[in-house]
Amino acid sequence: MNNINHKTMLSDHFALEEFTYSRIAVENALDNTPPAEAKSALQCLVTCLLEPLRQLYKAPIAILSGYRSEAVNRLAGGVSASQHRKGEATDCYIAEGPEMLLSLLKRSGLPFDQAILYKRRRFLHLSLKQFGRNRMQVLVYMVCVVCLFSGCGLRRNTKQSENYSYEDSAYLICNDSVLLQKHSVLRDSLSWEIKKIEYLPPDSSGR
Repeated sequence: MNNINHKTMLSDHFALEEFTYSRIAVENALDNTPPAEAKSALQCLVTCLLEPLRQLYKAPIAILSGYRSEAVNRLAGGVSASQHRKGEATDCYIAEGPEMLLSLLKRSGLPFDQAILYKRRRFLHLSLKQFGRNRMQVLVYMVCVVCLFSGCGLRRNTKQSENYSYEDSAYLICNDSVLLQKHSVLRDSLSWEIKKIEYLPPDSSGR
């Protein structure tokens, strides 16, 4: 028997089960069933954004992560205010890479709240609010090199601080260092940070 008979189709190409399946939930025996409000938000996300994008792309768009219950979101390392919790967000994958999907989205004029490009992990996070203003915000999220200097036996006074600004599952890291020394050696460390923030103009409906 064809498994599609057991699926709850949200559109011609997307089923509810694609947005509720979670390997974390399975491995930890957690219920990842969305409440009515999240189901409604998922329907809006699919109807207004994902299905039109899929029709423009003319090929499958894989859903890596959709709705997350509180427990699943915590184990996944998501922030407490993640739009995944509300059914407003999904992580998408296509074989050609997330840059192509983002380029198609920007040309489409479709409404969205955030599009977060994870270049190294090769997926695109998309969100759409069912109620309220959608920001049409594009974030590029990638690895960068933060260079710190350590002294060579000389007295130094080093002060470091980290300020975090959360936007769904992405965050911006700012490092400040005050160094008093004459001789130093270079030490590199890797961290993630947002490299680009872009706001697209409203679509023809004024959103």
